[in-house]
Amino acid sequence: ISPSYQVRSRQFHQGDTTPSTVLGALLERIDAREPTVRAFVQLSGDTAIAAAEASSARWRLGKPLSPVDGMAIGVKDIIETSDMATGQG
Repeated sequence: ISPSYQVRSRQFHQGDTTPSTVLGALLERIDAREPTVRAFVQLSGDTAIAAAEASSARWRLGKPLSPVDGMAIGVKDIIETSDMATGQG
C-alpha cells in the first residue's frame, strides 16, 4: 500500500473523512476539468457513489473490507471490465 493510501486509510479509520466525501470532491474536480482535459471515456458516477456510501458505512462500523476500501480509482479503457465499454484508446 502506497504512502498516500496509508494516509487516506488512516483518515478513514479515524473518521477525519469518508470515502463518500473524498469521492464527492473528486467528482467535482472531474466535472470542472474534464471539458478541457478529456481524460475519461466513461464515468460511472452513480455506481461509484453507491460504492463509496457502502464503504463509508463499513468504516463507521470499523469493518472495512481492506485498508484500501473505498479508495477511488480510474481504470484505463484498455482493461476489460464487465460494466463499461473498452475502446482500447
